[in-house]
Amino acid sequence: MKLTADTNLLLRFVTPDDADQQDIVIEALKTADRVAISVHVLREMAWVMERRYGAA
Repeated sequence: MKLTADTNLLLRFVTPDDADQQDIVIEALKTADRVAISVHVLREMAWVMERRYGAA
């Protein structure tokens, strides 16, 4: 299975806000043969992580 990750999926993966959603994302990533992540998604994730979570 090929998975195209969006910002929400990646944020659920790296943040512990909702353990149930995080578990679902981890399972989806484990079962994927390939995961595609666009540059735009990475930029948006960096923006959210900086503003919402205070990441450098």
